[in-house]
Amino acid sequence: MGETKTESQHTPTPWEYEDMGLQYAKGEIVITSGLMVIAELPRMEGNINNAAFIVRAVNSHEALLKLAKEYRINCQDRIANLEDELKEFPNEENREMLEHWRLCLADTEKAIAQAEGE
Repeated sequence: MGETKTESQHTPTPWEYEDMGLQYAKGEIVITSGLMVIAELPRMEGNINNAAFIVRAVNSHEALLKLAKEYRINCQDRIANLEDELKEFPNEENREMLEHWRLCLADTEKAIAQAEGE
C-alpha cells in the first residue's frame, strides 16, 4: 500500500476564529489556536466566511484524511474480490462494478495526495 507519510507539524487544533470588531486595534478577524494567533484577516466582505472555512478545514483535516485512507483500503479489497469473481463468473455486471470501484479508488487516491500536499 505504500509508505506512510510523516504527519506535518502545524499548530495544534482546534483552531478558532473571532471577529474582533472594535476590541482589536486593527478591527480584524483573528484565527487562533489557544492563545496563539495563527492569522489575522482584514474585516472585508467575505473574510468572516473565509475564516470559518479555514478553521473548519483545518479542524477536520486529519479525521477526513483518516477516513479517506480507510476507504482506499475498502476500494482495494472490493477490486481484488471482483477480480477474483470475474475469473469464475465473467459477466457485465461484475465488469461494471469493477470499473466503478477502480474509479472510486482513483478519486480517493487523488484526494489523499492533495490532502497530503503531493
